[in-house]
Amino acid sequence: TTIRDAYSGLCCGIPNQHKDKDVCYRALKYFVGVVWKTNPHFTVKSDADKAITGAVHDLGWHADSSVANAWPHNSTHERFHGVLEMSCRACMLQSGFPMKAWDHVVLYAAQALNFTKKAPILDWEKNSDGSIKEASKKKETQTCWEAHFGKKWDGPIEPFGRLCYYLEPKTPNSSSESRHPLAPTTKPGLFVGWRLDFGMIFRGCLLYTSPSPRDVEE
Repeated sequence: TTIRDAYSGLCCGIPNQHKDKDVCYRALKYFVGVVWKTNPHFTVKSDADKAITGAVHDLGWHADSSVANAWPHNSTHERFHGVLEMSCRACMLQSGFPMKAWDHVVLYAAQALNFTKKAPILDWEKNSDGSIKEASKKKETQTCWEAHFGKKWDGPIEPFGRLCYYLEPKTPNSSSESRHPLAPTTKPGLFVGWRLDFGMIFRGCLLYTSPSPRDVEE
């Protein structure tokens, strides 16, 4: 499931093995954040998939879907899909991760695009001669993340799958006496991205995975 804000270009890629109305409902609600209930005026452009339009209706928003079995569809979003897919392929290639890790790379690539790709300049932000209106000129130098949140990305920027070392979290049964005093205080892991909370909020938490198990931790 992919979602993209038309104004800022901020995107979200949520890996799913199937798509139904409940999946789309949760994805849209997660992307928008706490304003999903207080601002019922969102318009969602999509194809005519009833799973999407049904979720939009249940959220109380407005569905602007394309006509079924007709061309063109949402060409802007389809183009974004192509960029995201190419980014995922590049991450998988340089990291050497197996294809079963595709769900990790989708999350990573979408967020990496948010703080590296320039925000889009929309048609209504341009003058009749194609020049950018004065009120929209600030977007020329902004990334999608900046245009959406009004601030620069302040998290670490690391390549997908990079070797990293993290402090082993303490568990209720862990004891400092069980570790040899000369043992390292960190463990090796592979960087797989950033944890984004409800509303695409970054709270400084990173995601990593052990070189052997596939479970992602924070």
